[in-house]
Amino acid sequence: HIDSPDKVTVVPVKGDVVEIERADDHTQVIVDVGVNHVMHPLDEALIAFGAAVDGGELEEAADKLARLEMSPETEAMWEQLSQVAIEAEELQVAERCYAAVGAAAKARYLHKVVRLMAKIEAETGQDALRHFQVQAKLAVLNRQFKKAELLLLQHGDVEGAMEM
Repeated sequence: HIDSPDKVTVVPVKGDVVEIERADDHTQVIVDVGVNHVMHPLDEALIAFGAAVDGGELEEAADKLARLEMSPETEAMWEQLSQVAIEAEELQVAERCYAAVGAAAKARYLHKVVRLMAKIEAETGQDALRHFQVQAKLAVLNRQFKKAELLLLQHGDVEGAMEM
């Protein structure tokens, strides 16, 4: 995993990589070890996860991870996906990621933000993601407390600023 090199499974391979073979839903690396060729299968679920993230299909990436057993590698991928989801403003995916790695406080916080968004959208019919209260809560999540406070105060929500 590129973003978490301390959480990668490294399999030592002796020889030179000759080819990467893809057939059906299997990928393997073929290595020349002198007189023989040795085949090393790759984890298709991890490849599919990476492709889904790269393609911006974050819900699909979460579905791929949910099928895997929790390990240091999958935990790192959940963490990576949570960051990508926050940046892409796909808060329900981020909530799911935090829940998967046991970050209950963050998952619960995001759940409340998602509920607030639903309430704002129902009341105003507008994109709740751009609403000052939602933006303030996301700023708090990202530890940007001054930004959150400023947003709330600019919109006259003094009580909200005092509560955070």
